[in-house]
Amino acid sequence: MQDGQDKNKLDGNFKDIGTINVGDHYHGFEKPTPKELTIKLPKTHPDDIIGREDDLDELHDLLSKQKRVVVVNGLGGIGKTTLAQTYVSKYYDEYSHIAWITQDSDNITNDIANTAGLVANLEIDKNGLDPKLLFEEILRKLKCITNKPNLLVIDNAEQSLNQFIDELPTQPDWHLLVTSREEIDNLHTKQLDFLNEQKAIELFKKHYTHQSLTDEQIIGLIQMVDRHTLTIEILAKTAEVLRYDIGTLQEAMDADLEANLNVNHNKKQGKTTKIASYLGTVFNISWLNEAETWLMKQFACLPPDFHTYSLLKDLIIDKEGVYKDVFAKTLTALAAKGWLLQKKGVADSYKMHRIIADVVKIKDPIKIEDVAFLIENITSCLNLDSTKDNPVDKFIWIPFGKALLDCLKNETTIEISVLQNNLALRFEDIGDYNEAKILLEKTLAISEKNFGELHPETATRHSNLALVLQDLGDYPEAKEHLEKALASDKKTLVNYTLIQQ
Repeated sequence: MQDGQDKNKLDGNFKDIGTINVGDHYHGFEKPTPKELTIKLPKTHPDDIIGREDDLDELHDLLSKQKRVVVVNGLGGIGKTTLAQTYVSKYYDEYSHIAWITQDSDNITNDIANTAGLVANLEIDKNGLDPKLLFEEILRKLKCITNKPNLLVIDNAEQSLNQFIDELPTQPDWHLLVTSREEIDNLHTKQLDFLNEQKAIELFKKHYTHQSLTDEQIIGLIQMVDRHTLTIEILAKTAEVLRYDIGTLQEAMDADLEANLNVNHNKKQGKTTKIASYLGTVFNISWLNEAETWLMKQFACLPPDFHTYSLLKDLIIDKEGVYKDVFAKTLTALAAKGWLLQKKGVADSYKMHRIIADVVKIKDPIKIEDVAFLIENITSCLNLDSTKDNPVDKFIWIPFGKALLDCLKNETTIEISVLQNNLALRFEDIGDYNEAKILLEKTLAISEKNFGELHPETATRHSNLALVLQDLGDYPEAKEHLEKALASDKKTLVNYTLIQQ
């Protein structure tokens, strides 16, 4: 039975790729609540960062002594997430329990409910709970933890988080640390600025060791990129791997930056655009090979979170593809150049920074054939077999589908239509009817274009859209779409009867 058959739904499912494990759930006897409440708890050792010692001390003071709810605010790539990861590492022993949640959408309730390991570690029975009730049960369980203090990190938060502040576990039992590019009302803002000149020099030297560069030469390079943390690190790593000398490096940077500044920068554009331009310059002088460029495109279409090696391999490597034998080597090379972040340990994981993903899309626009295998797999992961699947288990794939479609906004192929349909049905399951409506309108338009108005595939899209419109209370338009679906069904029945005769 396909998803929602009783409501005329039809999920597209290109193939069965099996179960992709994103976290193990515990079943059995009662056990103590683990210290690490989420599967993903990224940490950065304090010795591995430069220039943020005072920021760490201030953050600890704000959370532990002043009892503030803190949002670390700053430009993309300035080091907000790294600061939070370092805080977790440095003060790990001070907390009884720690949870790390990444906001991947505008709906923080879904992001919390879908965080790998959280439901299992809190021993919540999610059967029968819709997303809102599951979210409320998670918060109830967190607040019932008697040991304290505890730490809750929400990374990449949006302004929409503000409406849930009073519901989240906070001071004094829970220290709430938030990172965001936005200033969030009712949270104490800790602004994270560019590195000072001396710390920027130290950061560059940490990653570039081949040449004996003078501080003056390094200053010239880092001033070109406004002492932006991520750009300095990638520039230095790229120069290290490619063995650029200072003359070659500066000449290439001068020429490319001048071109980019003349074309891209104007008075209406701010620092974020400049940072993307700086990274684009480094991208140009990185001389990525074909496999590296291909893999960068895959990561640009994934949620900007750490993904395990095994999950990446399952999602993006076609066993009959040309890159299967160089996958591991390519991952390592991109991490060495700084384009990917690597988290080593029990679960070898990789991540692409959001601003780097933006640069990839600008420098080498992503085409549907570049990520065809990824589309196929995410579409299947979003598919729901109502005879065996729990809808809640599918919610973890919503950010994957959304990230992929964001990279392919102008594509109108049948494959994209099926992905849009499956993602829309999952949005409907979580109660986000407006997002479901937008996607179903798009997939309907594609179906009409590719199959015609009376095709069974188009009828299914009409039916799915009608149900969402009914949920939104738009009964006249829902009726209109149901009538179109009925007209198609009648035509199909007539054709079938004629064939039988």
